[in-house]
Amino acid sequence: MPRKLILSVVISLIVLDLTSCRVPPATAAKEPNKPAVEVFYLANEGFFITGGGKKVLVDALFREGIKPYAVVSPTNKERLEQARDPFSDVDLTMASHFHSDHFDPLAVATHLHHNPRALFVSTNQAFDKFKAVGALFEEVKTRVRAAMPNEGERIKLTHNGIHLQVLHVHHGRNRPIENLGLLFEIAGQKLFHIGDSEATAEDFKINNLLAERIDIAFLPFWYLLDEGNKQAVRAQIKARHIILMHIPPPDENDEYIKKRGGWATVLGKMKAEFPNTVWFRQEMEKKVFN
Repeated sequence: MPRKLILSVVISLIVLDLTSCRVPPATAAKEPNKPAVEVFYLANEGFFITGGGKKVLVDALFREGIKPYAVVSPTNKERLEQARDPFSDVDLTMASHFHSDHFDPLAVATHLHHNPRALFVSTNQAFDKFKAVGALFEEVKTRVRAAMPNEGERIKLTHNGIHLQVLHVHHGRNRPIENLGLLFEIAGQKLFHIGDSEATAEDFKINNLLAERIDIAFLPFWYLLDEGNKQAVRAQIKARHIILMHIPPPDENDEYIKKRGGWATVLGKMKAEFPNTVWFRQEMEKKVFN
């Protein structure tokens, strides 16, 4: 056999062997889970949130509350105010508004006194309440921020690596109560707590929340009760996970809920319509979100 022909056959066999040994193309990788965010329920709309080495308190530093809504137990109330584990080294504390089931000025000032790391953010109305605290507030007031943007505007700040955007979400269009939407990011996830908002889908629309790709939304239960509020949840907030809050304890005299079949029926319907919804049943219950 001529040398050229032999060389051609050998090359063909080598190419064929290499081709047969090719690794098949990799399938498209699934999008990895985001780092975990842990949410602990305290009371009413109060939560302790951890993730990525950061700690946050929202609507958690209050005392007497408003009946019939839940209040923090004396043990955890003391731990919160004294900044003791697990509430030591909290980075950021916030209150959506000044009502006493969300905020107490002495509770906040006491926590800041024991935790020089923390910053507190709330409304102008909450800031005014600190006047009653006296000397303790004078000690910590450099770490208190009052923020009340106009509708459609945002106030942005960063503290200890946590990015926060403060939005105006009203507590009833004709009520003189300042209420904040608190949009913050920890562990690569965006969380949105709206306090006692009664903002509509149109109200939320001007904030362009869809662009935020919210991971976890903390919503008062009434947002899953009527069609108008449901539209705000579906079309504007559109979070991956929903945490229901401000749920009162079961009460046979609650005509508002009784007309809808009672809490078990109401919550069951909410879960059926919004399967990504969760709620908490006891203090310091934990849920993990990826």
